[in-house]
Amino acid sequence: MRQSIFTLFAATLLLWVKGCSNDESAQENSYAQESNNGKGVVATFQNEEPTIGTTRTTLTHEVGKGAVIYWTPGDRVFVEDDNGNFYLSNEATRPDGSAIKGDKSKEDRDATFSFPNGSYNKPSHKIRYTGTGTNGKSPDKVTIAGTQTQDAPNNADHIGRDGDCGVAVAKGQKRTYKFTLQHKVSYLCFTPFIENTELAKNVYLSKIVVTSNKNIAGNYGFNDNGLVGEGNLKQITLVTKGNGLVQGPWDKATNSKKSVAAPGFPISNSTSITNAAYMVIAPGTHTLKIEYYIEDPTTEVKGVVTKTLALKEFKENRVYDISTNLTPKDYTTDSKYYEWDAQLDYWGPFTNTALLNGQNDPQYPHPGNRRWYSEANPPSVASNLCKNCPNINEVLWYVHKGDPHWDSNTLWSNMQHLYKGGMWIKKKQHIAGYNANNYVGYDYRPLEASKKWEYWTDQYFTNRAITYSTPANTSEYFYLPALGHYYRGTKHACGGGGRYWTSSPQFIEYNVKGEKVINAAYLDFYATLIRVNSSWREYGFNLWTAQ
Repeated sequence: MRQSIFTLFAATLLLWVKGCSNDESAQENSYAQESNNGKGVVATFQNEEPTIGTTRTTLTHEVGKGAVIYWTPGDRVFVEDDNGNFYLSNEATRPDGSAIKGDKSKEDRDATFSFPNGSYNKPSHKIRYTGTGTNGKSPDKVTIAGTQTQDAPNNADHIGRDGDCGVAVAKGQKRTYKFTLQHKVSYLCFTPFIENTELAKNVYLSKIVVTSNKNIAGNYGFNDNGLVGEGNLKQITLVTKGNGLVQGPWDKATNSKKSVAAPGFPISNSTSITNAAYMVIAPGTHTLKIEYYIEDPTTEVKGVVTKTLALKEFKENRVYDISTNLTPKDYTTDSKYYEWDAQLDYWGPFTNTALLNGQNDPQYPHPGNRRWYSEANPPSVASNLCKNCPNINEVLWYVHKGDPHWDSNTLWSNMQHLYKGGMWIKKKQHIAGYNANNYVGYDYRPLEASKKWEYWTDQYFTNRAITYSTPANTSEYFYLPALGHYYRGTKHACGGGGRYWTSSPQFIEYNVKGEKVINAAYLDFYATLIRVNSSWREYGFNLWTAQ
């Protein structure tokens, strides 16, 4: 018996953008069903391109503008036949009959779907698109994935398998029909950026987690009006997969950086579609908390930047641009390193190349230049670059009465790389009894007192009662990042510990070998302790002021 051919022609649909966020158009899919065991095609349907553009199963998008949707290899739709039964189409082809290539060329903006089953004589037929992969198996079920994965920046090929869906009404005659698909989900387009250009080159986006006050994902029913039900997930994780090798930690053995797998997408230095990430969510009015997980593979520092969007309606068939500034506070220009009370910073006129822990630059300070330390001896105090640093009495107040809080979460940058770790300390106006001239009645600055510093460090100068969190009332505290130090040109402990000079020198003495010992007091802290310590003035520490 002769078989009829039923063809469905599908057109492209542009997505809309509204306000400061982009609105994406929704597309409806037809019902899928088994083929008729090799029997001939009974009808064909083709999408029809409207004036505002189309949505298919992947898209291209420009910030602040709409999106163009493309069909991808393997796409299918469901169609309702004359008897009210939904059937699954064969895989989409281009209108000329050639295969969909998935190259986002204009030839993939329109597609033809043929159907081997059903009866199609009415002037119109309902179409449903329920996605690809684990979706697309039923005309009345859609799952918006709680974990979505994007394989490359600014590539939305994953939306079909992660919950994209749509509906249409195909119109035509003689078993040849045309339709325009309307998508029934919302799309988020993330374009996070780091304004610090050199830092942005070294930091990657590993995932985005979106949490709503209402369900935005999970299992849904599906009909001619779109999603049915409320879903069952309030959170979606979008994994942004890295590609290729990037620079990793510094390797002392080879005196070079290791190569490691990219931990995620690159991050642009301004709002740009180049590294965009796309997420499918259920339409509705939501308050969204967005967590950006970023990582520097060289320092191996990972952190989260959190932003919350005010209550907003997210409409179906629309793309919403979300551009977030992830730039952390930078401690490079304003946080230089110095030998004790030198007249110039540690590197002076030279360009420091020791940017990472373990790296060495031979242009470090040497005796006889202005970067070398002062040899002031008590009762003298610092008179050059350390003159405004707190004295040892003040530092003792901070150590013992400053309620120190170690913060392992706040991200910051130094010399083009990402770090975290630092200490919150109470400001002096919030420390009862604070007095720069003594600590609890004793002045530790005079010559004789300074001779005992080393013996007092562990017993009297150290506080191990550290709170591990950010203070609730940060306005009463100040923050010192754990910037580490330099010794003879090598960088150490950045992100692990902080060392800040005081204005108080220790007495100059000679050891048993007859060597001159020239030390000064400094604030020293790690995650487990904070203390006043004494060390060679040759070290490169940071400067600070009493707050």
